[in-house]
This record gives sequence, structure tokens and C-alpha cells, in this order.
Amino acid sequence: IVAGLTMVNVAGLTMVNLRIVNGAPFEFSNFFDGFKRFVPLMIVGLIVSLGIILGMVLLILPGIYFAIATTFAVTLVIDRGEEPMAAIKGSMKVVNANFLKVLLFMLVIGVFNFIGLLACGVGMLITAPVSGVATIIFYNKMLGIAGGAENIA
Repeated sequence: IVAGLTMVNVAGLTMVNLRIVNGAPFEFSNFFDGFKRFVPLMIVGLIVSLGIILGMVLLILPGIYFAIATTFAVTLVIDRGEEPMAAIKGSMKVVNANFLKVLLFMLVIGVFNFIGLLACGVGMLITAPVSGVATIIFYNKMLGIAGGAENIA
């Protein structure tokens, strides 16, 4: 259930970021749209969490790889209505085909957010939303613009 609630929060932010990037209107209630896909998001959260934990136990690098490879899974569930395993496989397929681009993007976003964190955490009020929108723009470039954000509400 904790994985589901975490994924619902991530999904709400993802939904709003999808709307911003795709030029669709959004409102405060869109932050809670993740509850409309609670079960698939909970399943994705459990599978991804267990995969990362297992990978970390196995030598750390497999866990890091799995975390990177499943980076688009939640967005695929929200934006395209994918089922959990299809979203995870789809994310892995796209990331594997573009691994260095995705890794570099994640490193840049990580450094950007770390800089925001260094400003006593206050900088995260700017870096986190910018990172969220940048991630959706990157997602659109990797998978093509689906425009599904306005259809789920």
C-alpha cells in the first residue's frame, strides 16, 4: 500500500507535468488523478522497488540499472494507460535503446537538484518543478508525444 501511495503521489506530479508540457489546462485536483490508477501504480511501485532492492543485493549495479531502466514506467501508466508489466517492459525497451542519453539526462537532473538542495533545501522549490517538466519533455522526445494527460481526467 505504501508503494501504491508513493506512486500515486508521483503520478499526480507526473500528470500535472504532462499537462504543462502538452499545453493542456490543469488544476489543483489533477495532483490527485493518480488515485484513478491506484492498483496499476501500486503494482508498478512494488515490482520496481523489489527489482531495485534485489539488484542492489546482487552487486549494486543491477539495482542502479533497473532503477534507470524503469524510469518511464509510471509515466507510461499515466500517459498511455499501460498495464504494469507492459509499462515496465516498455520503459526498459526505450531506455535500453537510449541508455547513455537517459543516464546522462538523469545525472544532469541529479546535479541540478543537488545544487538546489545545497541552498538549504529552498532551491528545491525551483529545481524540483523544473526537473519534473524537463523529465516530461525528455519522455516525449524518447517516446513521442502521446497527449494522453488530458484524457485520463
